[in-house]
Amino acid sequence: MPDYDQTRLPDESPAASLLKAGQQFGQYRVVRLLGRGGMGQVYEVEHRVLRIKYALKVINEELLNRSDVTQRFEREAQVMARLQHSHIVHVDDFGVTDGLTWLRMELVPGNGDCCSLADFFSKGPVHETEVAHLLSQILNGLGFAHEQGAVHRDLKPANLLFDAQGNLKIADFGLVSLAGADWLQSQVQLTVARSMVDSDATLLEGNSSNGSRTKALLGTYAYMSPEQKKGQEVTTQSDLYSVGLMAFQLLTGEETLGFEMPSEIIEELSEDWDFWVKRALAPRMERRFLSALEMINALPDVAIKGSVTNAGAVADAVKENSIEAVERAAAGLLNQASAIVTPDIVDSPAFSISKDTKGYKLVELPNGGKYPLVEIHPGTFQMGSPLSEDERDDDELLHSVTISRRFWLGATVVTQAQWESLMGSNPSRFKGADLPIEQVSWEDAMIFCRKLTAVELKSGCLPDGYEYTLPSEAEWEYACRAGTSATYSGDLDSIAWYLDNSERRTHRVAQKSANAWGLYDMHGNVYEWCSDWFDAYSSGSALDPVGASSGRGRVHRGGSWDYSARYCRSAFRYHLRPENNGNNVGFRIALKFAR
Repeated sequence: MPDYDQTRLPDESPAASLLKAGQQFGQYRVVRLLGRGGMGQVYEVEHRVLRIKYALKVINEELLNRSDVTQRFEREAQVMARLQHSHIVHVDDFGVTDGLTWLRMELVPGNGDCCSLADFFSKGPVHETEVAHLLSQILNGLGFAHEQGAVHRDLKPANLLFDAQGNLKIADFGLVSLAGADWLQSQVQLTVARSMVDSDATLLEGNSSNGSRTKALLGTYAYMSPEQKKGQEVTTQSDLYSVGLMAFQLLTGEETLGFEMPSEIIEELSEDWDFWVKRALAPRMERRFLSALEMINALPDVAIKGSVTNAGAVADAVKENSIEAVERAAAGLLNQASAIVTPDIVDSPAFSISKDTKGYKLVELPNGGKYPLVEIHPGTFQMGSPLSEDERDDDELLHSVTISRRFWLGATVVTQAQWESLMGSNPSRFKGADLPIEQVSWEDAMIFCRKLTAVELKSGCLPDGYEYTLPSEAEWEYACRAGTSATYSGDLDSIAWYLDNSERRTHRVAQKSANAWGLYDMHGNVYEWCSDWFDAYSSGSALDPVGASSGRGRVHRGGSWDYSARYCRSAFRYHLRPENNGNNVGFRIALKFAR
């Protein structure tokens, strides 16, 4: 006999709200109802003491009527709490108050009239460059979650929320696992059946701020992959299918893929979208993209990056770099690898600098602290990765790069103490004076550099023409490799804090071994901002490349505490909007002669 209590759809009238505006709920005051979904109700609340606002998701009672609910809830809450990424809504607490089980999340306020991607759909077809930008954000967050072993299972426009800056964040990771796939399947099937006789229930996605439970469950069904609709095993590729369907709808304004490809529906679209959408929405999983990263890299060139051509010919032309190691510093602590340099290379104007006994230039900070810099000499190296490198990406085209001027680069990333001495505040999630500064955007990092330049110029410590700034992407990889050409600049466990050894947190700088040029944590701990806009590499040799003149993302490099080894490779490239930040992104400064 079926369990009617399990499959019964609850009353969706306003009276069914579990909490009321103005009500005291534990340590929170309820501000307003934000929305109802298939698995709970979301409220804006304010902490009574801290006066901080959060989103509180109160879980529907029928989800919790299981013998293993306590263990399941704790396990999934732990998974959600670990998903700390700039494009994922962060869950940081859970509990039970007055018999109601809840999850506490960051409050994502929306951007103007758009609270979620569901609101965006009313605008009709979206320009392909904007679609590519939105997809890049979704897939960056999704790829991170998949790396942690988390599958969403309910990815749809209403679960993609806009923050105040217009960036997307993925909500509700882990809720399907908490509820159980069988429960969701039964609820969706019942809701779809009911919608066939209730014309008012057929709207797939209403305004995200007042969407009903029926609309939410219909939305779930609409974006389910074929295997999920059949009740079969769900994988990361099931999530990618949902992204593919949303991409098709954004590009064309159509709800479902028929016989026409995107470029046949919208003539102005690049035909490259046809291949991308067809593969993303392949009925059989094995024919879809294998990962979110592969999906990003396959985005049409016209929308996200320049075309990479003739890679085979370039690879054949690559020659082994000739490296000569020279000793630096009396103690032999720092070594500088110097490649053969072309005769026309011009060095920066010489100036007198203060060094300690290890050969570092010491930058004086306002509170008396010091920031060590390592001198990097000009040279030529092979940037990118060979076709034979494991887990390489297509945007790592191997090519020769010459760095023609010496520069100085931070021996470590900027620490929280160093940041506070100049900026007066500390936005980091993981607090500690010697921990890397994080949760700073590219724009924040550049403000720090400009302030430091002004301080040193005023004190007379910095000659005219020099400035503190971020390294270019080429300068960063040149210094990271430190004369090596392998996947990493040394044994990864010896030089890096990453997913396998970080214990899910950042660590004090300079605790692992330095690379051959005396630079610490170039791999792992936190990603590091570079000055460049992200762009495709040139297929030929390059002299002091600085990236594109504009774009949607600034480069960050090196991997981090919460990413696996492949992301820590010397050649791996990532990018993020310059106004965005994360608890896995920091920076190190460069001192250069301003051209």
